[in-house]
Amino acid sequence: MKKLFTLLVIAFLSVSVQARDTESKVCIEGQGCGDLHDLKLACTDPGHYNHQNPPTSIQIHCKMFEMGWRMGKPGTMSFPRLRVLTTSVSTNKGGVGMGSIDFNFPTTSSTFPCPNFNQTSSHAEFSFNVTCDEIMDMDNTIDYCNDNMLALVEADESLMVTVPTGKTHNSCGGGGHGQH
Repeated sequence: MKKLFTLLVIAFLSVSVQARDTESKVCIEGQGCGDLHDLKLACTDPGHYNHQNPPTSIQIHCKMFEMGWRMGKPGTMSFPRLRVLTTSVSTNKGGVGMGSIDFNFPTTSSTFPCPNFNQTSSHAEFSFNVTCDEIMDMDNTIDYCNDNMLALVEADESLMVTVPTGKTHNSCGGGGHGQH
C-alpha cells in the first residue's frame, strides 16, 4: 500500500531521479523509492496506480564530481655539463715519452623547462525538467545525466566549481628543481 501511495504522490510532485550503481531509482523525500520502470508505468498507464493523468513536473537531479590535474607554474631542470680535455705530446725522435693528461674544466649547466601540475576537484549539480516521453526513451538516468551535464559543461566550463586540493606533482625531479 505504501508503494501505491508513493507512486500516486509521484504523479503530483516533482520527482527526483537518482542513480545508484546502474539501476535508476525514483525517490520522493520522505516517501521512499521505486525504480525507473515504475515511473514509466505511471507515465503509460496512470490507471494502474488509480490515477487519471500521468505524472508531470518530473525533474532529474544530477551531480557530478571530478578529480583532475591542471598545469601549474613551470619549473626548470638543470643538468651539469662536463668538459674534459686530454693532451699529449709526441715527437719524431724516439725515447721522449709523455703521458696524456686529463683536465676537467668547469662549465655552465644545461637548463630545460619542465611542467608542474596541481590537482583539482570539480563539481556541478543540475536539475533537468523532463516529460513522460523523455522518461520512456531512457534506459537509465546515468547516461542521461552524463550526456546532458557534459554538454552543458563543454559549452560553459564555468558551470563546474573547481578548487585546488593542495596536492601537486613536480615533474622536475631527477637532478632538477621546481620553481614555485
